[in-house]
Amino acid sequence: QGNSPESPIPAKTALEQLQNIRNQSRNQSLNDTELSTLISLLVRQFLQQKFDLKTLFQTPQEFRADHKDLKRLPKRARTSLSKYLTTLAEHKYAPHRQLPSDQDELINHTESLLRALDTIQPQTDQKKTSQKP
Repeated sequence: QGNSPESPIPAKTALEQLQNIRNQSRNQSLNDTELSTLISLLVRQFLQQKFDLKTLFQTPQEFRADHKDLKRLPKRARTSLSKYLTTLAEHKYAPHRQLPSDQDELINHTESLLRALDTIQPQTDQKKTSQKP
């Protein structure tokens, strides 16, 4: 079923998983590191499936440096995503600092980002795929 590239984790599934993370955060009192790790993995899986980006194991710095992958996203989305991944890294690696957003705000930001990214059509290399036999 589903041969499309986004079928393993479409936006609807990602948003459902995010709601599960939200519930887990409220019920089990996840710390910032646990929450940001779960959210980071979810967003990165979504990006990998929807846009074929190699973000799954990249640091935010590596993501920004990967210009070939970034060209698959519009500039506004690249900027927003880069800032978002940096914020997630701050929650993940500096959880005891006074961070600008609490967990619900981070989850809401993630939801907004996923919804916005879902409206973007993946850009492909048309020069290589436009020739047909």
